[in-house]
Amino acid sequence: METSVKNPKNPILLKAVLGITLALLALRFVFKDAIPYFGFQETTFHEYWNVKWWLIGHITGGLLALVIGPLQFWPYFRNTYVTTHRLLGRVYLLSILFASLCAIYIIFVIDYGD
Repeated sequence: METSVKNPKNPILLKAVLGITLALLALRFVFKDAIPYFGFQETTFHEYWNVKWWLIGHITGGLLALVIGPLQFWPYFRNTYVTTHRLLGRVYLLSILFASLCAIYIIFVIDYGD
């Protein structure tokens, strides 16, 4: 007897639920973990106070990528606005590069007490 996994009855509903769940998790992360750093209070930064601008660069690049990323994979946007899609793809890559370089700098500068 052959067993097979059947497709869900409504894949659009499954995609919508997954998309909404991911969006809510992303919003929770942004408001709980990222936005407080833009208050520029030393109590928020802790050991990162001396590299606060590098951390802000890392967070900003990551937030930009977090906003642009879903648009890049949305078929309607990708197929309708090809030029904008390509431009945002370049901005996405540059924001990831910028956030990564800032993180690498922070890694080598901060003394974690090890």
